[in-house]
Amino acid sequence: MESLLSFSFDNISSRGTAKIPKGLRQIDGLLAQISLARSLQMSPSKRRTSVTPRKRSRSKDEDFHSLESLQGDPAYAEFYKLQQSFEWNIATRLVECLERLLGMGSHESTDHLIAYAQETLLGTLLLHPPSKSLFARELYMNLLLDLLDPANRTEIIMPSLLVLLACLMDQPRNVRTFENTDGLHTVSYLYKSPSLPNTVKMRVLEIIQFYLMPETPENEPVNAQHQYGSSSKTSNTSTSSNSSYSSALTSGIRSAREKENLLGQYFGDVGDVVKYVRESIPFINTL
Repeated sequence: MESLLSFSFDNISSRGTAKIPKGLRQIDGLLAQISLARSLQMSPSKRRTSVTPRKRSRSKDEDFHSLESLQGDPAYAEFYKLQQSFEWNIATRLVECLERLLGMGSHESTDHLIAYAQETLLGTLLLHPPSKSLFARELYMNLLLDLLDPANRTEIIMPSLLVLLACLMDQPRNVRTFENTDGLHTVSYLYKSPSLPNTVKMRVLEIIQFYLMPETPENEPVNAQHQYGSSSKTSNTSTSSNSSYSSALTSGIRSAREKENLLGQYFGDVGDVVKYVRESIPFINTL
């Protein structure tokens, strides 16, 4: 596995775009091997008998391992161990690749690679959730937010929103960084952009949905001074926002009501937006 990762890292680290697709395919293939169905791990005879003339469709559970079921898999154990190290961490290399691609300017081929790299990054974060902690750093969160420029192609914006969603789920420190780097302003601007299709706006509503969900403290202690240091805009917030900020400093988490108040700075009709999100997506009613 180290050999494959080494080759793929060399390819996605290329200064040109010729080798990057190969490196992304190598990583993508590794992720697929780890997460593919048990049916692909059967003996050849069992694989043959599992295919009927009717070509029945298989359920999701038959096609893919759940993350929980992977815990006892030797390949996943090796993959997870490697991802815990800086040298072999895929997410770090993919973020660096995205930075280089963004510096190459906007071209159709480059945009395609940016989208592909983000899709691969999403798969990496889902298989190795600790890698999400990268986005507690403002540098990497800003990279994601830069990709949400309405001037970008929808091909880039949609996977960017999915990666952002994965980074915010169950990650209060990432949420605080998202707030600190004007993430709420970015997604609200995206939502209000008249040039973007409704599919993008619905994805933004999903971001808001998960943003508003109750937070639970993470296992690791939070360095409040580092993670939640005030930005230049903090001093201009309302009294309620300052109170919310103090609460986050103390506990590392904010309540749904506090986050609604923050949203109100960017959505004038925040009450209607929250109501729409709660009515449109059933499990948001758990708030």
